[in-house]
Amino acid sequence: MKRIIKSLLLMALATLIFSTMTACGEESKTKALFEGIDKDSGIHMKFSMDYQDVTVPADVYVKGENAKVSTAVQNQAVTMILRDDKVSILDDTKKTYVTVSLTEDIKEQMKSLQDTPTKMRDFSEGDDFETGTRKIDGMEYYTEIFKNGDDEAEFAFNDDDELAYIFAKQDGTETQLKVEVLEGDVQKSDFDIPNDYTQSQENTADTSGNGNDTSGSGVASGVQKTGGGNQIITSNEGKFTFSTDEDYIVELNGEYCDVYLEKKSTIPSFNLYAMVQVNNQTVDDFLNGVIESVKKQQKNKLTQQPQKQTINVNGRKVQGIKYSYSTDDGKSTVVAENFAEIYNGTIYSWGSAYMKGDNVTPGVVQGAMQNFRVL
Repeated sequence: MKRIIKSLLLMALATLIFSTMTACGEESKTKALFEGIDKDSGIHMKFSMDYQDVTVPADVYVKGENAKVSTAVQNQAVTMILRDDKVSILDDTKKTYVTVSLTEDIKEQMKSLQDTPTKMRDFSEGDDFETGTRKIDGMEYYTEIFKNGDDEAEFAFNDDDELAYIFAKQDGTETQLKVEVLEGDVQKSDFDIPNDYTQSQENTADTSGNGNDTSGSGVASGVQKTGGGNQIITSNEGKFTFSTDEDYIVELNGEYCDVYLEKKSTIPSFNLYAMVQVNNQTVDDFLNGVIESVKKQQKNKLTQQPQKQTINVNGRKVQGIKYSYSTDDGKSTVVAENFAEIYNGTIYSWGSAYMKGDNVTPGVVQGAMQNFRVL
């Protein structure tokens, strides 16, 4: 699936809204709207917002430890579901999905959204808000404004006392949200993957390092479309195979494979390189070498020093590093990750680069790692 508008950016904005919207007095229409909506009922909010000259729809469900966010941009529809410490990324256009482990990074970014019901309950006890009116498309709406530090949210109600718009101000920027649905009564089934969706990347990794070599099985190196929305990449030189979405651009050169999610030679992208293990080096030795190389190459551009991390891939504890650096113009931040495993005297190195705030690419890379198999 192609990278879409950052789903977790919408989550963060929704969290800001939820955390401020309940700070109202007993006569507040906002407070009345949220009566009966608490941590037990869960929250369902459907809205649309303007982002970079594009109208982005968002459908958000939160209950307990579970969360779901759906959005669509440029004919690409994606849903992210957090349930039972797993994150499922659904391609709603193709009706396929991949499930990856919940990393500490994703958990941290989603934590505030999961805490929303508690925050709502706490803020609903306050009564500090301002009332006013606002004209929108020639119609006048009654509004209630709530502040949370330097941030604020303004709720606009129509003549039928229905919430129609929310105007969220953060860091001096105002974002308009058009509200379609705001309700409780969220069910556990709301976080289920639909029955008509198929898993696009099966957990078939066989990386036990048992020495089995199937490179002579007649499977040629190359890229093969499966017809089911995936492509299988096979390298006999690198003795590996994995699958990923067929829309991605793949460059396979011997034991080196680069995958571009949008355009050739651009970010977001990831790669898999196979290299010979030298002098019995360990994964930790290899990653230490990568860290030193990163520090020399990026120098003063680093915005976050390389930090070691471990993720769970099909029950395997895979070691890696994560760091970030600024672009040449200094206007954006790139996040980079590198993971490594050693099998049969070969180091398999996964590298990825994506813009800060992109929470789709890490899941795509983990999906490929789940399908990775040593030949």
